[in-house]
Amino acid sequence: MKNLGRTTAKLDLALRNFSHPASKHSIAWNTQILNEIAFLIKHIDEPNEKEQVQLTINNFNRIIQPVLSNLRSQVIHNDLAENNCVVDPNNPTTVTGIFDFGDLVYAPLIQNLSITAAEVSMSCQDPFSRSVEIVVGYHEVFPLKDIEFKLLPTFMASRIALSMLIESWGKATQDWIDDRDYMPNWRRKCYAYLKQINELPPQELENRFRAACGVKLAEGDS
Repeated sequence: MKNLGRTTAKLDLALRNFSHPASKHSIAWNTQILNEIAFLIKHIDEPNEKEQVQLTINNFNRIIQPVLSNLRSQVIHNDLAENNCVVDPNNPTTVTGIFDFGDLVYAPLIQNLSITAAEVSMSCQDPFSRSVEIVVGYHEVFPLKDIEFKLLPTFMASRIALSMLIESWGKATQDWIDDRDYMPNWRRKCYAYLKQINELPPQELENRFRAACGVKLAEGDS
């Protein structure tokens, strides 16, 4: 997983000075606009799912929204999960290519890492251990800022909540083409992941990332 983190960082570095007039286009798959599409929660019927998504939206508004304009931002891939990577068949931990740049957007840099750290890890028995490896690999190549460590767990949860909002809206309006058969029980795993990350003590996951990357631990309340 460290290799995937390193690859994500290398791509971010490669896109660092890239610009395009359309890079700030409107796209639903953009975690930083979670607050703008939060109204889609009305399409989530299952009370426990709705509770976790609402809690995530509240955390986004409390933790991320006030500092969004201060974050390092650039054009990012915005969908770098394992299904959009090519690996060496003789060494599956080595990423040899990246594809599907259809969600490319100008957004906070940490948003890109959060997507990889969350989506690649979500279906694992111990998702956060895998996330730690991805973050360590990324930090080795493209060091994270203090505020990015702080926001990373909330960005990760927000990506999964965003996915659930879009999926619920799509199915309710019959505009959704379900392409998630590759991930059995996807909805159940999203809910379980959100519940697990939302129930962690404040700063626990942040400090796991910090400790693994060898940086100073956070103190006080998030």
